[in-house]
Amino acid sequence: MATEWEDILVKHGIIEARDIPRAPTAAEYDAAAAQVRDDLHDLGKAALENAELDTIDELLEDEDESDILETIRKRRIAEMQALAAKNKFGELIHINETEYKKEVSEADPELFVVVFLFKPSMPACQLMEKHLRTVAAKFAAVKFVKIRSEEAIANYPDRNLPTVLVYKSSQPLVNWIGLSPFGGEAMTADDLEWNLAQLGAVKTQLSENPAIVRGRRQTKVNYGYKLRGRGSESDSDDE
Repeated sequence: MATEWEDILVKHGIIEARDIPRAPTAAEYDAAAAQVRDDLHDLGKAALENAELDTIDELLEDEDESDILETIRKRRIAEMQALAAKNKFGELIHINETEYKKEVSEADPELFVVVFLFKPSMPACQLMEKHLRTVAAKFAAVKFVKIRSEEAIANYPDRNLPTVLVYKSSQPLVNWIGLSPFGGEAMTADDLEWNLAQLGAVKTQLSENPAIVRGRRQTKVNYGYKLRGRGSESDSDDE
């Protein structure tokens, strides 16, 4: 807003008039203020969608729009309860013959069940169990159980151990015998995770079969040894 002295100077041509923006009308001011409130409301609501329950509870004490907050709070609780109900395993469960039907055959049809047949004295079974425990802890929505082979199937041959079966809707999807499907004695938990992911039992972040990656790495190592061997032969010839 121009001052009275400035107006006098402009009138006498001493200075040029400034392009001074006019003040907004009351209606324009109210419209702008309403838009700001709406923008802030939308931003706040979006942030609350991902807020922790403690944060929502604190805001409920002061926020006028408590109905919106309460709706978001209830939805967050429902999501957390659903996640907890789904991720309820997280370990390799030891079952016996009498529990097999309930834990495997009569399991939730939407649930993947991984069954490990083993004998504790066999090194290959010990290796498999180690990696099964790792994967079970990572994918708690999948049920992982282990049962001694003789309890699961009478006279089951030791040469087929370890055996890993995957069930869904009471139906076997696959029957992996021994360590070879997972890369042999060099297997890792990633090999097990990869194979389960191919069945849709777990969602993996692995982009390539670990066995192929491991084989490619070993090929490079062997090639390096070969090159160094050739270099040693050349040095001997020179002498």
